[in-house]
Amino acid sequence: MDRMQCHVHDISLPRYSGPVLSKSSITLPGVEMPLIRISHAAQYDPQVKEAVMRDVTRVYSEATGCDPLKVWVLIEEIDKSDWSTGGVPLSERASQQAKALSEAR
Repeated sequence: MDRMQCHVHDISLPRYSGPVLSKSSITLPGVEMPLIRISHAAQYDPQVKEAVMRDVTRVYSEATGCDPLKVWVLIEEIDKSDWSTGGVPLSERASQQAKALSEAR
């Protein structure tokens, strides 16, 4: 797997007041459900994203004792031209790094 730009930017416990759907629909107002948001500047196959969501849920659940069914994981794939560090888009940084590598050879 290529190195990816990744940033876990939010782990929060939102109050969920909507219905929880299972075999029977139950409304559980005020139930805390952790939301783990992962932003990265890469595009991965659905199988890779599913593995990330599954593993993040498992690790969080094991570390906190939280029911895995209550753990929300959100993956945001952001285009490198829409993400910058130091005011320089990641797409431009990648181009600069590729140019520097080719000049070094």
